Amino acid sequence: MGRRTKKEAERFLAREFLAFMGFKLIRLVSAEKPDIFATVEKGERRLRVGIELTEYYVDAPPSTRSGSPTARVEDFWQEVQTSIRRRVAQRRELWHVTGLVFLKEKEVPKGGVALELARELVELAGQQTVPPEGRVRVAVFSRSYPLLRQYLREVYLSGTGSAIRLSWRCGSTSAANVGVDPQNIIEIINGKSAKEKAYDWKCAQERWLLICATGSPIVSSAGPHPEFVDWKNAHLVEAAKNSGFDRLFFWERPWDWCKPLWPDGEIVSKENKE
Repeated sequence: MGRRTKKEAERFLAREFLAFMGFKLIRLVSAEKPDIFATVEKGERRLRVGIELTEYYVDAPPSTRSGSPTARVEDFWQEVQTSIRRRVAQRRELWHVTGLVFLKEKEVPKGGVALELARELVELAGQQTVPPEGRVRVAVFSRSYPLLRQYLREVYLSGTGSAIRLSWRCGSTSAANVGVDPQNIIEIINGKSAKEKAYDWKCAQERWLLICATGSPIVSSAGPHPEFVDWKNAHLVEAAKNSGFDRLFFWERPWDWCKPLWPDGEIVSKENKE
């Protein structure tokens, strides 16, 4: 699958969230403010909702001006990955090879080098002998690969055992434990609360705020796992109560875990649904 646009990603997340929370989706359309309008059913009730989505980045609270460093790496890698796919499609001998790339610490490549970096990676793979079900590690790059030398710590090339073109991954954007700070969530809620009154909610019967931790750009393990957060924090409860939204959710997608923040509700997880 190619890189999703922002709106495609929002629709994808909204569908997954609604299904996870047990809503039957009747209709879903993209908008601007809010991001999504959906008609859903649960039990015998049909409901029209407007959903504003926002991403939770553990390494970048809302007050961080420059945004999330790992989110920037994620965006960059998506561009590299798309270019790798196009190049590998023309090189049948690489169809059984996939790569795992690790960037040097604190190195966030500029977007303008993505295509050339992809070219160097594909050329590197073409010069290696990768066993059909084995792995090759490359940590020293020749001068003919200046971008690999500048930005990469190491590359692992693995044989898939068959001619299947798989997406190359970047270990510097892999999901890990999500450190959750209630203060960051309060800032998100307050920021959205200040804006939602100007949104065009049309005929929505309820206004929802969905705070998503999707995993892909979250690599820090700082802070507690969501289930150990003090969700009764008085400031968090007050912010949720006065937000202007009818319902607020914190959804940790990779672990299938959701805390309804307002109205306060029981944690929903894959385990307690089974």
